[in-house]
Amino acid sequence: MRIILDTNTVISGLFWRGKPFEVLELVRSGKVEVYTSEAMLEELLDVLQRPKFSGRLALLESSPQEVVNSWISWVEVVEVAEVEKVVISDPDDDQIIACAKLANADFIISGDTDLLNIKAEVIIPIVSADEFIDILANYTDNSGGW
Repeated sequence: MRIILDTNTVISGLFWRGKPFEVLELVRSGKVEVYTSEAMLEELLDVLQRPKFSGRLALLESSPQEVVNSWISWVEVVEVAEVEKVVISDPDDDQIIACAKLANADFIISGDTDLLNIKAEVIIPIVSADEFIDILANYTDNSGGW
């Protein structure tokens, strides 16, 4: 299964427990494939450099760049050449949709209300980490595996 993770989901999964962490555990175990782009990696690095994350990074004994480098080892980076304008309220989110289309993703996982609010306008399902874990649980229960 191919997924795209928004920056907020990656950071939540890295720094706290909960459903985003469970999604990252699926990535680490190889049960799902995550795709990202250079622009999304740049956003992740930018967000990790914010002072509010310095304490969490200190607990991990990592720098923002080390976290991004580690993340790169778990994901497939695709080269997004064309970005269609879809998310009027937050054009940065257009990168996520472009990456998802290029990667032929099954889901975009995000906690970003800008993305979640436009899910009816995008062919690829946009769900929260909670919804994704529930979808997988139902799929596993009904089919015996994935």
